[in-house]
Amino acid sequence: MSAPPVIPNLEPITAPLFLGSMFNWGLWGILACQTYLYRMYFPKDKLVFKALIYVTFLLETIQTALSTYDNYMWFVRGFGDPSVLDKTFISPFDAPMMGAIIALFVQLFYVYRIYLLNNSWAWFCVLIIIITVAQTVGAFIGGIRGLKAGVFSIVATGSMNVVAAYLWLVGAAVADVMIAGAMFFSLIYTRRSNFRTSQDILLKAVILIIESNTLTAGIAVLSLIMFVGFPKQTWFTCPSLVLGKVYANSLMVSFNNRIVFRNLMPTEITSTTQNNLTFNHPSSDVPLSPLNTPTSRSKFNTGRYTLDSQETMAFNINPLDSVSAPGGKGQYV
Repeated sequence: MSAPPVIPNLEPITAPLFLGSMFNWGLWGILACQTYLYRMYFPKDKLVFKALIYVTFLLETIQTALSTYDNYMWFVRGFGDPSVLDKTFISPFDAPMMGAIIALFVQLFYVYRIYLLNNSWAWFCVLIIIITVAQTVGAFIGGIRGLKAGVFSIVATGSMNVVAAYLWLVGAAVADVMIAGAMFFSLIYTRRSNFRTSQDILLKAVILIIESNTLTAGIAVLSLIMFVGFPKQTWFTCPSLVLGKVYANSLMVSFNNRIVFRNLMPTEITSTTQNNLTFNHPSSDVPLSPLNTPTSRSKFNTGRYTLDSQETMAFNINPLDSVSAPGGKGQYV
């Protein structure tokens, strides 16, 4: 009786695919929870931003299902056949192409915030838009060529594929760094404010955006390093599979963090009033505790933001509405 054939060491191939799938599912669970919280706390947000949230969640749900199909083909139907692990199946579509679309949505959203905070930076915003569109094009070129090639070993060695990967991942990282840099300068600007509340709230919002974009830029660079450094293996698939989920979750954190900002309303605001300032009604129907709810109907200004003391008023930094500032122009939070 002949001995069974020796199976080669498949860990460098199976580990990235398996771990990427597990992280992908875990991040989808977090995204689902965040989407539910958004639906509960902010039912009155603008329709365009509701569409952004729900379309992003729908696309990521589809991406998760397609990624699960790939794993079924690799580890179930192809079990025992090492050659199956080199096949791409539809992973070039659900990883680079769909991930780049999500990155495009999220980066355009941040560009919108930058523009409303700094109207004079229109040229800078246009530059970011060009870069993020370029990274999307690169992802689609690489994804289409990967679908045609059908195997990872060819995808990672083709010169055109390498160029497309550079365009996709470097473009995404550069756009994230530019967004983080723009928000850093906004952070410096807020330190000029004379109001502690204005500084604290915008400080937290800007730091959150800087951290999110630094994280996504780091994952994109890590994917590129693995793609170029290990061309015969599939290590690059692990971070690239979750890149879209990280973008989507960073977007949701940006929206849902308004729940935390409500608790930052100190009593000092009630003694600070100014004339000729407008206000926005909060986008949530969720009432606050008595400790955080103003007792009278009046307008309060914190230097950078204006507040309204309605019966369900929370100190709600709503990044979906413009806020009137002393200069008279709408500021985007």
